[in-house]
Amino acid sequence: MLPNFPKEEDGHENILEYAMAAVFHLNRFLYPTVELFGESNITEEETELFIAPEVIFNLGQRTEAKVAIPIGLTDSSPDWGVQFQFTIFLNEHPDSNLPRRRARTP
Repeated sequence: MLPNFPKEEDGHENILEYAMAAVFHLNRFLYPTVELFGESNITEEETELFIAPEVIFNLGQRTEAKVAIPIGLTDSSPDWGVQFQFTIFLNEHPDSNLPRRRARTP
């Protein structure tokens, strides 16, 4: 979790947050991912930037687990960390609309 930057006198924060990811679909159960995320405090001129290699495991129709190792890319970022996440989808899994491979018939 990223730290909160101090608020300005008028109560507004001058924070720019950003995140992007590249997800690779190996099969129905395994998704290697590379995520780039961070935030910049425009007032303090401080930036935290991370790159996180991660693996997402599709455990079932409505569940998935994620393991990531965020690595800090700037001096103000923590050096590294470990992140675990378990997700249960209340609706259908987001990938349930992907076409499934059909078994080959001779």
